[in-house]
Amino acid sequence: MAPTIPAEDIAADDLQTLAATITSLDLIITVDTMVAHLAGALAAPVWTMLHRGCDWRWPDTGRETIWYPTMKLFHQKTAGDWTNVMDEVIQELKLFKPAVATLKSDLKEISV
Repeated sequence: MAPTIPAEDIAADDLQTLAATITSLDLIITVDTMVAHLAGALAAPVWTMLHRGCDWRWPDTGRETIWYPTMKLFHQKTAGDWTNVMDEVIQELKLFKPAVATLKSDLKEISV
């Protein structure tokens, strides 16, 4: 039996709460939304799932983006079919090791 992976709906009524939640998590997995951009801007680990033919911001292939160094991209190979994206995310998730803050100065604080 596969291990259970905790997932959380991080919806919030304001950006400050959402930003605080994002920085408290080990990883954000999302589609191309404001959450992806906020997580990237906060330098939080974020995996963004992109549909085939996504907009100009994202490269057509590859895992990296020039906009957010802590973001990993997952591209649809076929429009409307998320199978390859989910398979790739699952494989990467099996290998994922959360970063560990070793010093108090490594911990992120945000104030908005």
